[in-house]
Amino acid sequence: MRDDTNPGPEGSGRGVFSDWERMERLRKVIRGLLCAALLAAGAGACLWLVETAPAPDKGEVRRAIPVVQVEKVRPKEFAAPILGHGTLRPEKQVRVVPNVNGRLIYAHEDLAEGKLIKKGELLFEIDPTVYQAQVDTAEANTRRLRASIARQKEELIATQARLEVARDMLEIAERERDASELLEDGTLSGVRVNADRQSYLRLKGEVVELESKERMIPLTLDELKAQLDAASAALRQATFDLENTKIVCPFDARVESATAFASQYVTAFVAIATLTDVSSFEISAVVDPRELRWVHDGVASAVRGESAENEAPEVVVRWSLYGRQFSCRGRVTRFERLDEATRTARIVVQIRDVVLGLDCDEADEMPPISIGTFCQAEIPARRVPGALTVPRHAIHEDAWVYVYEDDPASPEAGVGRLGRRRVTLLRTSGDDVLVGYEGIEGHGAWETELAAGDRIITSPLPRPVPGMPVRLSPESLAALKADAESGEGGVRVALGVR
Repeated sequence: MRDDTNPGPEGSGRGVFSDWERMERLRKVIRGLLCAALLAAGAGACLWLVETAPAPDKGEVRRAIPVVQVEKVRPKEFAAPILGHGTLRPEKQVRVVPNVNGRLIYAHEDLAEGKLIKKGELLFEIDPTVYQAQVDTAEANTRRLRASIARQKEELIATQARLEVARDMLEIAERERDASELLEDGTLSGVRVNADRQSYLRLKGEVVELESKERMIPLTLDELKAQLDAASAALRQATFDLENTKIVCPFDARVESATAFASQYVTAFVAIATLTDVSSFEISAVVDPRELRWVHDGVASAVRGESAENEAPEVVVRWSLYGRQFSCRGRVTRFERLDEATRTARIVVQIRDVVLGLDCDEADEMPPISIGTFCQAEIPARRVPGALTVPRHAIHEDAWVYVYEDDPASPEAGVGRLGRRRVTLLRTSGDDVLVGYEGIEGHGAWETELAAGDRIITSPLPRPVPGMPVRLSPESLAALKADAESGEGGVRVALGVR
């Protein structure tokens, strides 16, 4: 019979394991109770802080009114020039090309890029020895042929005289022959008759020979004259070549490049230098085609070729060099073209004597200008009287401006409502934008709601809504009060001025 009261090894192990599990469960219960106690303490502390917090002071909530700066719209004359930009280019530029071959025995000392050379100064000289010899040979041939022609003319005169004598002698011999033939019946011997016949035939042969020579001499003269013409042409060519051994400057020029120098052999028809005429330059000014309708009437006439060059109004050309700005005056000469790629118009402005400084400001201090200088051209525009202009930064979405409107219900001075006006943009000049208005000459009526006297808001507006209240800045309020006191405003009541 098994005794359960005496546990063996297996029973002893199960008892130890059960005690360990009970201790683990007890530790978990204690941890849970501690966490719950901490949470309850924290919740109680928060509740106590909320209940014992001081109550905030109660006051009236005021909505912030945006402060704005305004500028009053005043009609004025608008005549801002049309701005065009382009690079300076020569109106006349030539390449120096020798017409003869040879070795250079002289080259101008100022043949270097950027140097100025006066008109008529010698640029290059080619060795003239060979060409002088050709001239001498051509002159000798010409003199020889002229002498031959003179000799032929004298010979023609002598031949004609001899022919006249020969004809007279032939006539005499013919009469003697006829007489001898009539007396041949025995009065004269046969020898005499034959002699008379031979004399007649001999004289007739001389006459025929002289007549042939008389006909040939004019042909010889024609041949000699043709040879003389060829010799004269050769002389002219030789003289031309000799003259071309010296190359002179064709105008007051600026040297753009030079590739030949003294002692160098040059080849005909190969460029050895490039010169620019400094008396006249051009600028192909790039302008907005929409600006062309505003050009001055004189400029339009010059573009169409309906006025003389000196009748076109002056154009001011400006450029910067060495950190300074310089200017000169020019004139519009023609309309060049419309650029298909950039959709811009090109107007050619001519400026004269810019390098010599004869038509420029600050001519004494102006450094030499070079081709490719970027320039700004101020083309005269038509004057627009009574124009309305607004600052560029006051325009929104290229169609609207916000204005300050009076609010009679506002009890506070300088507080009004935000209004919005539609505008049509016509021209821009710097920070001023010309907007359309009723009555502008030559351009019809524009869709516009802006009128003279409106007060445009020029300061930034966050999330503007038409009708929202706005407050004038102290500066704007003072300016409007000054206008009101001077009788220009009509805003005394709105500003609270009694």
